[in-house]
Amino acid sequence: MNNLLRKCAGLFLILFMPVGLVSCVQYEQNSSFFPDGSGKISMSIGIKKSMIEQLEEMAKAMGSEEEMDPLADFTDPKKLAENSEGILAWTRPEVVDDGKWIRVSYTGYFVDINKVKIYQEQEEGGETTKSLAFACTYEKGDGTSTLQLIDDAREKLGEDLEQPEEDDAMREMQIQMMKTMMEGMKIRMAITVPGEILESSGFMSTEGRTCSIDMDDKMMIAMMEDPEGEEAKKMKAVTEAKESKITFKNEAPAGEEVDAFRKEMADAKVAWEKLMKEGASEEEEEE
Repeated sequence: MNNLLRKCAGLFLILFMPVGLVSCVQYEQNSSFFPDGSGKISMSIGIKKSMIEQLEEMAKAMGSEEEMDPLADFTDPKKLAENSEGILAWTRPEVVDDGKWIRVSYTGYFVDINKVKIYQEQEEGGETTKSLAFACTYEKGDGTSTLQLIDDAREKLGEDLEQPEEDDAMREMQIQMMKTMMEGMKIRMAITVPGEILESSGFMSTEGRTCSIDMDDKMMIAMMEDPEGEEAKKMKAVTEAKESKITFKNEAPAGEEVDAFRKEMADAKVAWEKLMKEGASEEEEEE
């Protein structure tokens, strides 16, 4: 991968995006938790149908008759269980096809955010390996608390961004190619903490009790066209931060908010256990 394309691909790593594609993707991740560490993480992943069709054509050209499904790992409850730790229950993945995009959405519930780990699978040398896509450390103090994302990609990303650029002709050709590849791309990673935010680093914006990183195709292209522009500065602030960390006040949530969440999580647990039993029964019938 040449330098400019490597930079663009690397930017996705910092978002903990558990998708093995770097174009034609819409991804949203929202997590929130209570002072006791319990909470939930919701994800929505969309891929352009035209991209799936292209992948299918490429597979057929190579002699494969298998149906292409890049979202298979996210619609399979068993895979969700295998690629996560510390999740008490996942909701049944919901798939929506609007004619242009196919999206899958699901939510995971946990009782201790420090134990949550979400992995992504990737093919390397013909073998399937797993890498950490989401994890964090929550430390509760007397008056304030901190949440820090575990970010192994930041150092490598910084190295990629520091490498020299290609000549102008090559750069323009790459920009035009990336405009086509990234059309419609939207990425959002947001974390809502249980108290007023006092300080944050490694994020693009802070609003209320939520810190987030937001990117889309327009921002990515603007960064490539003007490496010293405002959009590039936003990303530079994220990549140069030593850590993604939030410091916030310890505040007790409203009782009704806690009760509603407890019921929501309990219902999800019952539904998840039923879903897993259904899957086990289907596997037994197939055998």
